[in-house]
Amino acid sequence: MSTTAKTEPAATAAPSEPREESERCLVCGAVLAEDQEWCLECGAARTVIHAPPDWRIGLAIMLAVALVVLIVLVLVLP
Repeated sequence: MSTTAKTEPAATAAPSEPREESERCLVCGAVLAEDQEWCLECGAARTVIHAPPDWRIGLAIMLAVALVVLIVLVLVLP
């Protein structure tokens, strides 16, 4: 008994198109290497640098904790 396996035709891989945002500088359009983090033409950073968190949020939390401690001390030690 001969069994023939049905094989589907191999999918032809389409040539991958270069991604503009990963291979070119967003500022000047110069070609960038895969491991290149800075543009050699204009000096723009390839990586996104996030802004640090606002210092006022930490200060507000510390002041709220200090206020709660003061209220507790005033109510516990009359």
